[in-house]
Amino acid sequence: MKTQNFRSFFAAFFLAVMFLGLNLNLSAQPDKKCEGGKGQCCAVGPCFCDIPKLTDDQKGKIEKLKLPHHKEMMTLKNQLGEKKAQLRSLSTADKPDMAAINRLIDEMGAIKTTMMKKKSAFHQDVRALLTDEQRIQFDMHHPKDDDRGQGMGKRHGKGKGCGQGHGKGCGDNENHPPKK
Repeated sequence: MKTQNFRSFFAAFFLAVMFLGLNLNLSAQPDKKCEGGKGQCCAVGPCFCDIPKLTDDQKGKIEKLKLPHHKEMMTLKNQLGEKKAQLRSLSTADKPDMAAINRLIDEMGAIKTTMMKKKSAFHQDVRALLTDEQRIQFDMHHPKDDDRGQGMGKRHGKGKGCGQGHGKGCGDNENHPPKK
């Protein structure tokens, strides 16, 4: 009986410690406020909060650029998603039609090219609204060929590698040399 009570107490204690540890870790994360820093609360969006001394006029102009850009990009992303689904269906058919598959791949490439061109045009439109000082800061934090948006998922980790997580991956890790 004492052993069972001890196990129950130990399990409850362990869960309480884990819960508190998780809460402490979450509360230790810094608040992201737009005033004087970066964050998601910014009126012009999180990607523009790190631009120093944005005027209200600049913020308004950036907002006017963002809405049509986001609408266009959403339409293109939806089209790309539809093409991916069609490609998946064609690729998994018992007798795949390679001509149709290749045509879809070409269409997907064209959509991606259009998206990249629109993103670059939007980037340049925003840059045109900025002062030299702001432009330098914007360019430092918003390189044109960045990998934002990939997130954590299958083979979309951060860093140079083939897996999830950070670092070089694929045997190039200093801490874990490749097996011979």
